[in-house]
Amino acid sequence: MQKRQLASVLSSGHVQHGQKHRSSGNFNMKIAIDALYLEWEVSESPTPHVVTFEVWVDISLGIDKPLFDGQRLKTGDKTRTTDENIDARSLYIANPQGTDSNFLVTVYGYFD
Repeated sequence: MQKRQLASVLSSGHVQHGQKHRSSGNFNMKIAIDALYLEWEVSESPTPHVVTFEVWVDISLGIDKPLFDGQRLKTGDKTRTTDENIDARSLYIANPQGTDSNFLVTVYGYFD
């Protein structure tokens, strides 16, 4: 099985001013179309092993919604690829916990 980096995004350790959930800019995973599953990694934080976060879909002219049923993710977590998370062109990190510092989230895909 081949592991390939799909995306990375810098997140603040708190929700951005004026936002309800968002702590990062947008990223997409359109290139994950053939991935069997995704792995999430947190780095560039003093305590990457305690940082948790959610992934949300930025819905233009609509109400944003969480992916993975609002599951909190942490470094090393694996999630299934679905039509919803592959087709979502605008994803973002949301509701971080466990740090006040910026951190980097990197998403890897596993392919046959």
